[in-house]
Amino acid sequence: MVWFICCFLSFTLAFMLFPTGFTVIVSWLSPLFGTSLRIALSEIFVLLGDPFVYSTLLILWIVVGFLGGLILQKRIGSILVTVSVYTSQFLILALAGFNIYKIASNMGFVDLLSSPSDLLNIIPPMPAGSNISALLSAPIIGDLAGILTDIQLSSINPSTLITTILTSVLINAAKNLIIITMASFLGCEVGKFLYNSFRPQITHLRSILPKLSFFSTDSLKNSRRILYTFGITLLLFGSLLTTSIIYVSGFGSSYYAEYLFTPIHPNGDVYVRTAILDNQHILKNVDFTGEEFQNCISAILMTHGSSTSSINPDITLLLGSLPSWIPRDVISQNLEAYFSSTDTLFIALYDDLDLSTADSRAAQVANLFSSRTDISLSPLASFQQLIGESYESIIIYSSMTPFSSAGESIIGLLPADERNGLCDWISTVWDGGILSPGRLRNSAESTLIVLGYGESSSIRNLLGGGLGLVTDFLPTTDMPFAYLTLSSYFPKIYHSSPIVDHQLDITELIGLNDPIIFSPQSNISAIINVVPEGNTSLIQIITTASEEFADQISESLTDMFGLTSSVQIDTVSLGSMIDLNDIAVDFTFRFPLKLKIEKSITMDEIDRYQQVTVTIKIINNDVDPAENIRLDDSASLTYYPNAKVISGSLTQNWEYIPRATASGPSILEHIYVISLDKEGIYTLKAASISYTYKNAKFYDSSNSITVKVRPPSLFQVFIEGIPQAWRSLSCMIELIPIFKGNGSLILTTVVFISVAVLLLMETNNRDKLRSFLFKKIKGN
Repeated sequence: MVWFICCFLSFTLAFMLFPTGFTVIVSWLSPLFGTSLRIALSEIFVLLGDPFVYSTLLILWIVVGFLGGLILQKRIGSILVTVSVYTSQFLILALAGFNIYKIASNMGFVDLLSSPSDLLNIIPPMPAGSNISALLSAPIIGDLAGILTDIQLSSINPSTLITTILTSVLINAAKNLIIITMASFLGCEVGKFLYNSFRPQITHLRSILPKLSFFSTDSLKNSRRILYTFGITLLLFGSLLTTSIIYVSGFGSSYYAEYLFTPIHPNGDVYVRTAILDNQHILKNVDFTGEEFQNCISAILMTHGSSTSSINPDITLLLGSLPSWIPRDVISQNLEAYFSSTDTLFIALYDDLDLSTADSRAAQVANLFSSRTDISLSPLASFQQLIGESYESIIIYSSMTPFSSAGESIIGLLPADERNGLCDWISTVWDGGILSPGRLRNSAESTLIVLGYGESSSIRNLLGGGLGLVTDFLPTTDMPFAYLTLSSYFPKIYHSSPIVDHQLDITELIGLNDPIIFSPQSNISAIINVVPEGNTSLIQIITTASEEFADQISESLTDMFGLTSSVQIDTVSLGSMIDLNDIAVDFTFRFPLKLKIEKSITMDEIDRYQQVTVTIKIINNDVDPAENIRLDDSASLTYYPNAKVISGSLTQNWEYIPRATASGPSILEHIYVISLDKEGIYTLKAASISYTYKNAKFYDSSNSITVKVRPPSLFQVFIEGIPQAWRSLSCMIELIPIFKGNGSLILTTVVFISVAVLLLMETNNRDKLRSFLFKKIKGN
């Protein structure tokens, strides 16, 4: 009975003391694996956590051990029972782990382990507000990550890695066993002391209290039978750079370039991209020839902020242009997923250098960037990629620093006082808030800021034709340089109906009327506007260059854009003042209608199995109608196969949406109801639509939404977990070939025999039974 009580207490406390550090994992993956994941993580924590680091573990095992010893009052017996209580928790962990494995196998996760990119495609995105840094700081996971960070990953083979992990967790398990053993011994002594101290009073109470019929022999037998059956059942429970740097070569000891690039996408999106390239002032007093920069091709500190769940399209653009030798899918999926959940990242790339040395040098460079920006960086991953006959070492650091702080620190590095020009203009615009997502009503939806170091000739040799215009824009030189780029995304600024004549007016977009003044110290300054015009693009360039680059810049622009009627190049002198009216571009293009697709839900936090109503509205704010509207929201539940559509449909067609009137916009509405049966945070992807306007087909999408499903109560876990644990144990038994198809029968038999033996031992006089057995043994 003591064993059952302690097991029940251990599991209950483990479930109730679930570490908040695991919340990221549960919120992210429990919609797939259910409560089994929470149980597995709680058991991993209580079994393998360090009790001298996590005080809750220390208290848990002291309470369980002390209670067992207090009740049993037998030293050896209490120690054996409480130790068996600890080891029995591994059975619960095994059941939960097995259940997770079954779900993963049924969903195809196991088959895709050899294809990480495909595996990442079917795993849901991390919930908004979660990040990999928080994941790595979780109990046990963070401890192991810290241990592995302290050693050189390049020197670890699989056996060493496994040994390192096992050593760490086994040491913690030994600590927990020692604690529960000592606590049970102490509880035993205290129990004996209390019993002996109050023995006369207990004897007196027994003599005066009537013997209740409930405690009669038959009733006692029935009660014990119920308790043992319950106890047995309880035992079975469980379950890059995106810049516009003009191509130049041959500069001397110093070089400075500044760029403003404003392209408009055919769907009406506008980008404002700026770049400053400087080998003197962005990272002041930095010796790029130091040992930490030797063999370093590039080191970049990136931070990304968004007012929605989307990431800056320039990240996708950059990842999509990676050269063929890079494991594109893996890096793209990881980096894109990382930026969807975390703001700041540092990446260093070393050429032809062993990983241990590259790790050491990257740490120095990361510390240098941290000291300049006050952004705290922590090692995340490091690996090598074989390219030709040499290895490229890639080292990645992460940061908990949010975009608001990181962006402010990086922009503060701009040498506005030393260089003036676009540095001063960028700083002024940044201070106004238009480039900070969510700061103003009309702020950019997302902004990507990159502070980097690089050697362009090495980057060119490595990337070859990769990254397209990025490598075309890099200067050709052996001299290292630092750069600071900023890319802000403004969605759907332009729309048609009935107007097809438009103007790119950066004054209206930025809200800053001051003219732009090129820096008199720049080797190259350029403003590049690219707008859609029919089936091509209209490109306007205003540029200047110092004397040694004057001829070369003209040739480079010709090579890059060609000399056609759609390209306008104006050359001005150094330090020129550019009136904003001079960079306004008139163009003609048919953009999509001014439609807005809104996706919403009735409640953003629900209980399991509670129904959620999803509403999608197509709002036409335009003066023209649209035809053949097709709504498709099937991607909404892509990641969650257990989610059920109770009523309605994930698709809908309409022949027509009227134009807006004086009384307001025209609205189409589609509603369906879903049920979510597992805890966690569900990310329901954006709904997409297509429509016809002026005989042309256009596409649009809604916002994505999240739904939080609350975890089950402890009572619900017991009620639902018992049959689930039974099924899991049956399946585990059936893995043995001779028992295949008979798992439930074997398990029932084992339980029946166990209960029968326990009842027999309890019913018969144990002393007589023991004496009888000893006589038999002695006679034999």
